Amino acid sequence: MADATGRPRRMRYSVETRCRAVTAMLTGLSPGAAAQAIGAGRATGYRWWGRYAAEGWAGLRERPSPRTRR
Repeated sequence: MADATGRPRRMRYSVETRCRAVTAMLTGLSPGAAAQAIGAGRATGYRWWGRYAAEGWAGLRERPSPRTRR
């Protein structure tokens, strides 16, 4: 589905899916390969890995969209 600008909406992954991807990264899979295995993009895998590295498992929780933080 697209928004008012015609761009497709970004896929939202569950916390469990993010944790599964990071668990795969901890076992030796690269962030890009782990993300690709669940259908996410390479950059998404690296973003989840960075959040995990900075905040631990709590870094993978749901966050409000930057557009709704007004």
